[in-house]
Amino acid sequence: ASRVKPGFAVHEVLGDPVLIGVEESASWFSGMVRLNGTALCAWRSLEAGLDNEAIARALSEEFDVDAASALHDVDQAVERFSAAGLLLGE
Repeated sequence: ASRVKPGFAVHEVLGDPVLIGVEESASWFSGMVRLNGTALCAWRSLEAGLDNEAIARALSEEFDVDAASALHDVDQAVERFSAAGLLLGE
């Protein structure tokens, strides 16, 4: 199951991916979150229901980075999503 709150969409602004609130989410979330490559992958993977470890494994394989570094980056991205109120139950 997805851990992300419904009502968010990834759009491109000046060539960079950003998360914005759409539909009902736009009433309480009026900003946008700029995403780097890791954060974008993490967001898409969270939408698909993957946990942090599975996301880190995929990043490690795709970008040829060690698993510990990938997990650290994923944990940071997820922490930022949580702090912004973008995740369910957070």
